[in-house]
Amino acid sequence: MRKTNNKGPSSNSHEFSDHGGHNMFQLSGFTTIAQSIHALIMALDNSDEINILIILNQLSIELAIIQEDLLAAIPLDPLVTAFATCLQIDHFPDIVLQAISCLMTMLDTLPNIAGLFIARGGIGILSTKLANFEFIDVAEQAIKLLEKISYESTSEIIMDRVFENLVNTLEFYDKETQKRIWSIIVNIAKSLTSQKFFLQYIVPMLPSILSMMTYRGADHCLQTESAIDFLIALLENLARLFSKDLKELKAHLQSMGEQGILNNILGIVHEAPVLEMKIFKLLGLICRCSSALSISLINLGIGPILKEALEKGFDKDYFFDALQLIDTILPEDFTKDPIVKEKAYAFRKHTRYIRNLGENLTSSLILCYQTCINKEEESLIVNSLVKIFVMAHSEYLLTFTNSQAIASFLSEVLHSSYPTVILSGLKIVNICYDKIPQEISELFIREGIVYKAQLFNNQDASKQVPQIRKSINNIGEENTLQPPDDWKMPRRINRTGTEPPPEFFPTFKTLTYERGFHKNEIKRESSAIIAKADQLENKKALRVAKDLKKLARKLFQNETAQEIWSRLIEMLEGEKCPSLFEFSNSGLVEAIWRWFSEGDLEDNKSCKVFIWRLQEFLHEFIKENNKGEYRLITLIRLLEGAGNYDHKFIEKDPEPALVRPNNKELAQKTRLVFDFAPNEAEIINQEYKHELAGKMAFFAKNSKFNIIAENSIPFDEIKTALLRIRDKEELNVFKNVFKKNAAFNQKTQKLETISAKHKMLITSKDLKPLKHSNHFEVAQKTKSKPDEIEVITTINGQEIEPGLCVYDLLIKYGRFEEIKFRFSPPRRISKECKFLWDSVSIYKDLIKESQKTGLDSTEEAKIIPYLSLLKFFYKVNSFLPLILSPSSLLFKSSEPQSIVYPIHENYFKSNKISIQLSRHLQEENSDLPSWAASLLQECKFLVPYPIKFGIFRYIGIEKMSSLWKEGIPNKQKIRINREKMLENAMFVMSDATLLKMGPIEFEYENEVGTGIGPTQEFYSLVGRSIRNLRIWRNSGEELGLFPSPLQSAGKNALKYFSFIGRLVGKSLLDEKQLDLPLSSVFWKLVMNENITMNDILSIDKTLGKTLFDLYEIVNKRNSSKDRKGDYSYKGARIKDLGLTFTLPGYDEIELKPNGKNISLTLHNLEEYICLIAKHSLMQESQAVAFREGLDSVIPYDLLKGFTGEELETMICGEIDESWDIDTLKESIVPDHGYTHSSQTIQNLLIIISQFSASERRTFLQFVTGSSRLPIGGFPNLSPKLTVVKKEPSMPGAHPDEYLPSVMTCQNYLKIPEYSSIDILQRNLKYAMEEGHEAFHLS
Repeated sequence: MRKTNNKGPSSNSHEFSDHGGHNMFQLSGFTTIAQSIHALIMALDNSDEINILIILNQLSIELAIIQEDLLAAIPLDPLVTAFATCLQIDHFPDIVLQAISCLMTMLDTLPNIAGLFIARGGIGILSTKLANFEFIDVAEQAIKLLEKISYESTSEIIMDRVFENLVNTLEFYDKETQKRIWSIIVNIAKSLTSQKFFLQYIVPMLPSILSMMTYRGADHCLQTESAIDFLIALLENLARLFSKDLKELKAHLQSMGEQGILNNILGIVHEAPVLEMKIFKLLGLICRCSSALSISLINLGIGPILKEALEKGFDKDYFFDALQLIDTILPEDFTKDPIVKEKAYAFRKHTRYIRNLGENLTSSLILCYQTCINKEEESLIVNSLVKIFVMAHSEYLLTFTNSQAIASFLSEVLHSSYPTVILSGLKIVNICYDKIPQEISELFIREGIVYKAQLFNNQDASKQVPQIRKSINNIGEENTLQPPDDWKMPRRINRTGTEPPPEFFPTFKTLTYERGFHKNEIKRESSAIIAKADQLENKKALRVAKDLKKLARKLFQNETAQEIWSRLIEMLEGEKCPSLFEFSNSGLVEAIWRWFSEGDLEDNKSCKVFIWRLQEFLHEFIKENNKGEYRLITLIRLLEGAGNYDHKFIEKDPEPALVRPNNKELAQKTRLVFDFAPNEAEIINQEYKHELAGKMAFFAKNSKFNIIAENSIPFDEIKTALLRIRDKEELNVFKNVFKKNAAFNQKTQKLETISAKHKMLITSKDLKPLKHSNHFEVAQKTKSKPDEIEVITTINGQEIEPGLCVYDLLIKYGRFEEIKFRFSPPRRISKECKFLWDSVSIYKDLIKESQKTGLDSTEEAKIIPYLSLLKFFYKVNSFLPLILSPSSLLFKSSEPQSIVYPIHENYFKSNKISIQLSRHLQEENSDLPSWAASLLQECKFLVPYPIKFGIFRYIGIEKMSSLWKEGIPNKQKIRINREKMLENAMFVMSDATLLKMGPIEFEYENEVGTGIGPTQEFYSLVGRSIRNLRIWRNSGEELGLFPSPLQSAGKNALKYFSFIGRLVGKSLLDEKQLDLPLSSVFWKLVMNENITMNDILSIDKTLGKTLFDLYEIVNKRNSSKDRKGDYSYKGARIKDLGLTFTLPGYDEIELKPNGKNISLTLHNLEEYICLIAKHSLMQESQAVAFREGLDSVIPYDLLKGFTGEELETMICGEIDESWDIDTLKESIVPDHGYTHSSQTIQNLLIIISQFSASERRTFLQFVTGSSRLPIGGFPNLSPKLTVVKKEPSMPGAHPDEYLPSVMTCQNYLKIPEYSSIDILQRNLKYAMEEGHEAFHLS
């Protein structure tokens, strides 16, 4: 609807002379349009066609600007009648076009005039235009008008043969007009009001529409999709219209079936998978209305199609629709619905139908269950399986899946939080006892199914059911109920049972609001299960559970575990490996964790006992089983799987997201009142006493003030500006500067305005502090120092967290009167990483770190031991080869060991948690669970990198951005000097507030490139410049960049590391790749993780190998009785090596006082090794400077969930991407003169697929501005790499004379059509080398 200006009061008067409430300007418009209407009527009476056209042109302008209330005051009937008359002047198409334009303008403002137009015969008039292709533009405009009318009324469109004409002439129009026609057709289907209309007008045209339901290539995909939309709308409406005449409806559907609707639909599935969601919805409607077509669909092969859809994954849009279709196709056994009854009869008569669906879908549905994130999905899967199990004959039920899969699935179902799901699961259990009792009787006991039924059935269930009810109402979770130590299979159950207490039934009764759920159904199903289990008494079923409990008790009691580990291994490798339920409820996990961790870790002697225990454990479990894998892997699988029973935190409600504002809300202004509330104690700080005293003295006199700020302003920017205020003049600037967030005049600001949308253009000459004028001034006037004082702001006693804009404050804190602020010395991160050298400190660190899971230990007490033990194994595994070697720091042993390789990290991933988080990320309106960030920060191994990266983007980029994506991005453009790249970069990155205001685009002086390409190149080239600084101990090519000792790095080293931290933070915030591979050990220092000598191999392999070889000598000497023996290194005695206590490679750095004069001997060898490792690794000052720089842009905590290798991929881009011809062919788009069959394209693919590693980097730098591909490789390059034909600019010139050129902002490569592959290769490589660091070839 057209927006109108409603500043003045309105009037509903229809008298042209009534001035009530309108100013003269408004009335002049009113009078003018009234005069035009009168003139138009007179011209029509006189058949003055030229004058009619002139008046219509004038009316078109007047109608576009008139206010809505004035338009409503005009006598509309004569005006619409006049327009309808104009539409009939067919020989003068310009009049017709102008009349249609006027009508569309009026419909935008007053949709109800559609009724007036219809009453004047307007639809019939428009219908005649559709068949007249002499004036195609008239027909197209008529269709536009009909589309608008179809949103208000469709009955007349049907009756006046418009529907018929539109369908018959559809393919004569262009795609845009076809879209409008389909919009009209779908609107007609949605608004059918009677069976008569359907039979008289729609049925005759159905064959034509159904014929369009065939896939005829991508060009006709729109038509196919629109036909599906029409049928969906039609069937939804027909189900309502024929609700009392189902036979008639079935007959019409059968007619559609005979016309090949199902064949056409299934053909589309194979050719256009993008339409699968709508196709599944359409098929669901068909199957709901026709049992015959449901059977036909099975015969045509819907089973394999649905199986493939489920196996493609839960991440597809059509997943839920596929589940709904499956549930609709399968019949219920007991129902009053005649269509479903008819279908059930057919299934019972012809068993091949259920066999077809059962064999295709059962296993896939069971696998999909663990991907569910809501009740609807769980219910659909379990309900579908109930139908399959009910219909299937016992002799082929186990051909659908195996009994172990059924038992494991049902065990998980009975742990659901939803009563209806539990009830369906119990029904399947009873069906299995009836149909395949011998195959499942033992498994159902071992998987805890019978135990769970016992809980539901006995009186204690009264405690559990209310918890289930609460979880549905989002006010609590189900308590985890564990079997008692003396748990055994229920025997000789009293069939009558004991009546539950009176309060049980009222609680149960509250669940009856759920459809199909009654108070006694769960109890009745559970009772039946127990009775059947009792009849099939299986004494062997409890043997494994009892053995596991015995092992757990022994482990609690014994000091040696050799026999326990041997028995456990025997059970793990036996025919009856413990089930997840048995393992989870045995207490063994808790016992193992206590075995490694519970005791006095502060006592060195006790700690050495724990180390010996770990050595004993690894000696047994780091051996291969009969499958050729470590025994520990089997234990890890059980540990991860058994934890699924206790992942109750997954079911907690997600943390609600902040409300996302629209542009209008962002543009509004808010009054913020600031009140100075000093903390006198902070002025005692001697280092910052002068600075704090000055601030306190000034604001004591100016303690309360207010500002008016746009809602879009980042509050961090306001804080930074507040910190810069030094006098009254600057305070006045501060009060007024935030009223509008736009660029100012270049002369006073040295900022050139690109647009009013926060874009700046800064030249290299302007890269210096700015003068007074707006909020950029205060932020940049005094540049930030790493250790400057802070301003702390609070609302209602809560400190305002970083990353919020003004609008966020209103949402997060509600109504608040004022913002308190004070100044403080910098709050440094107190925790410091340590260098762990001796075995006791290393083991203590292993345990303490493993105890940190990121979950509340009181609320999630049951899952904590699982996660702690899994984390413990993960950390031990990370340096497994080293701790089991003769040079081990942990196990003092000189015995030779066979080579041990770490277990692949994928074994430590939690499939359940990964799937749940992935679903939350992919669901549009699903907020991230509150536990996600804290869990993954501590247990980074649980989830694959792509999911962690998605979470980082959700929290770190979307939530930490200064403005929402729905708002206007605070984009800035900065022009820099390529010759002073590093200097310019350091200046730009010096203001953290500026960096958080929005994306920055870089361009270069005297070069034409702009946009994504030059910006990406900026990060790549700055990264390369940083790598050349003399602050690193290596080049970073193999092991990643690690700081050289601070004493050798120069006086500006810390300044550089602070800058690098901000640069990395900005590249992450703007999602730009930075060619700066930092060492994983450096990231450990940044994240305050402790360091051991094992890390030396990750920064200097040669030095590390030497130190470990020397430490092997230490271990041999310590374990030998002859401590005075002659131990040599490579044939030389230690004292003859001629080494002193100086740092290798840095002779000026002494490892201890007077180190240059202390010779290395066998007696001080261990100290020497320790000091070298410590002085090489512990570059804490650089890490602190980097961390503070990073944290000023984006919270460094957000990166704690990543490994060093993952951080390198995230910052630098993909390393091990594929460059084979098939991948390149799928990822490169030929266009504008080239196709995939063009010889030049084929030659190009051959050339670049054969590039060396360095040539690949150069090529990517040339084409994209970055030397690495994004995460995911070529397929994730955005925009796609497009190759187009470059034509010679001079007439008669040969293409071989021209070089390739690029548009890096669009990843565009322009290549002439060279005469041979050799010339293409020569010219491409030349262009790459010459143009990869400039935009002269752009």
